[in-house]
Amino acid sequence: MGVMEGLFLVQSSSTVVLLGVLLLLLLYLLSSGSESPKEGQEPPGPRPLPILGNLLQLNLKTLHLSLCDLSKKYGPVFKIHFGPKKIVVLAGYKMVKQALVNCAEEFGERDILPVFHDMSNKLGILWANGENWKVMRRFTLTALRDLGMGKRGVEEKIIEEIQHLKAVFKSFDGKPFETTQPVNVAISNVICAIIYGSRFDYEDPLFKAMVQRSNENMKNAGSVPIQLYNVFPKLFKNSKMWVKVMKDYRINRCEMKQLVMGLKDSLNVEDCRGFIDYFYICKASGENSVHLHEENLLATVSNLFIAGTDTTSTTIRWGLQYMAKYPQIQERVQQEIDRVIGDRQPKVQDRKNLPYTDAVIHETQRLANIVPMSLPHVTSCDVTFNGYFIKKGTSVMPLLSSVLWDESEWETPKSFNPAHFLDADGRFVTRDAFMPFSAGDSRFTDNITHQDFILLHLPQKSKHTPNPTSILIPKTLPPISIPIPKLYLNSKTQTQPQSQFQNSISIPKSKPTLNSKTQTQSQNQTHSQSQNPISIPKAKPTLNLKTHSQSQNPISIPKPKPTLNLKTQSQSQNPSSNLKPKLNPKTQTPLSISKPNSQSQNPNLIPKPKLTFNRKTQTQSQFKNPNSVPKQTQTQA
Repeated sequence: MGVMEGLFLVQSSSTVVLLGVLLLLLLYLLSSGSESPKEGQEPPGPRPLPILGNLLQLNLKTLHLSLCDLSKKYGPVFKIHFGPKKIVVLAGYKMVKQALVNCAEEFGERDILPVFHDMSNKLGILWANGENWKVMRRFTLTALRDLGMGKRGVEEKIIEEIQHLKAVFKSFDGKPFETTQPVNVAISNVICAIIYGSRFDYEDPLFKAMVQRSNENMKNAGSVPIQLYNVFPKLFKNSKMWVKVMKDYRINRCEMKQLVMGLKDSLNVEDCRGFIDYFYICKASGENSVHLHEENLLATVSNLFIAGTDTTSTTIRWGLQYMAKYPQIQERVQQEIDRVIGDRQPKVQDRKNLPYTDAVIHETQRLANIVPMSLPHVTSCDVTFNGYFIKKGTSVMPLLSSVLWDESEWETPKSFNPAHFLDADGRFVTRDAFMPFSAGDSRFTDNITHQDFILLHLPQKSKHTPNPTSILIPKTLPPISIPIPKLYLNSKTQTQPQSQFQNSISIPKSKPTLNSKTQTQSQNQTHSQSQNPISIPKAKPTLNLKTHSQSQNPISIPKPKPTLNLKTQSQSQNPSSNLKPKLNPKTQTPLSISKPNSQSQNPNLIPKPKLTFNRKTQTQSQFKNPNSVPKQTQTQA
């Protein structure tokens, strides 16, 4: 009898629990469908499930596509639930501009996702709010302007790096190669020249590893496991992907800190080498802001690399893709460049005389759509927007895909059409709906590398003519931070081998090219000047991050600028100089290695901030300690 009573009590308890769960579910559904008359009507949206929200209705791999589809049903302003978190999505040019530009005060704050909070701790300029964001943003803009952003100083750095990149392309001597790694390294070097005041050797293993980790982290930050971590941080904090992202970030941050400390130890307030020196010179001149500290500096430098490297390198590879896909457009671009520029180096001011080329560059950025969703924002106060009430602290997601592909703003939104940026007379015109990265105050870091200027250089004296059937333009919008399909170029004929083009929307890993016979990593080979129609200016010697000595360049490119070692911060021999010479595959004779040219002085190569500097001595400074960074000597470019 006791057993029967026990079973009855268990069944009764289960029934009570089940009824309680059903009652709570009913109350949740009723409350989620009701709205407070005091607050007004909230934006419409699909009904969420308890705990999961609308996650089951979304494809997290192509989240922007799912949101675009929902905007067609619920309108340009609607709400969605990522788990228990409510997010208001803005779609279309009018709504995005109204929020980010006209209502910038109400929608201006960042919604810092857990993964970015783990990385930056609300420091820097990308994932920060309040007074800290204002101070660091103002300081960064002033520093970049004084260091020559948009002026001749930075333009010279970009031109030099482009010549290195072109030389790498030519060094493969007719063999197919994948463009991802060289482009990523080149763009990273442009930012290094601005931040650190010097560039790195392309073959330096530590530098290549840093670039590789950074690129993988950009890809992994948008992966499904990290998106789930952002929704349920306590459940997914120790996931395999989160552990990898944080490990790679901490390694890169440690290497960056060593480099920054080396620059600090060798600081000369009368000779500013780059952004790092500018920071410490300002501190030495009496700038006592509580926000100008080293942790904020490291976070800001990391933000500048993130804002510049991935977006620029991806856009450039999309540009190569479109030029290969549309040879008639490529030919017209080359004709315009030949007519206006000829054989000389392009300059920033040439863009005003290249309307069609400028239109092609803008159309590449529009159609590639590499940032389909802006960084999430959060409302700073209660606001009524487009007739809907949005509470203070609500996350807001501007859908940039819907702007760049807005059928009410673009004549042929899903086609590559440079005429979008040309008037009836063929003159270049700007379009208000052109928002490739964001709008308002949040877009100031989007062009630190002048990607449009780099794209202006690449078509000069080169041509890509693949079989059109081997290139497939995606019919759908590419996910965030997704580069173009792997593009293999024949460096001798500048054509794309038909059998080597791989159409893939996944991010390709940056792997070194292997020799098909020896299965060894290929080195850049020397080419005579007769093979390179583009004159390459003299440059400064590079430093190898591993051996820390000045080295001969393995390919016939300009002497690179002094680069910095992450460990000892000193100049060293390039490890590649100790390798056995490469043999000509036809004659089996060693290939010659060009010697760097001698250095000469040019005091204008490194722009100065608005401070008084000693311009009399341009000699290399002595080391202050074994781990200090040598002062960069200035040479004539």
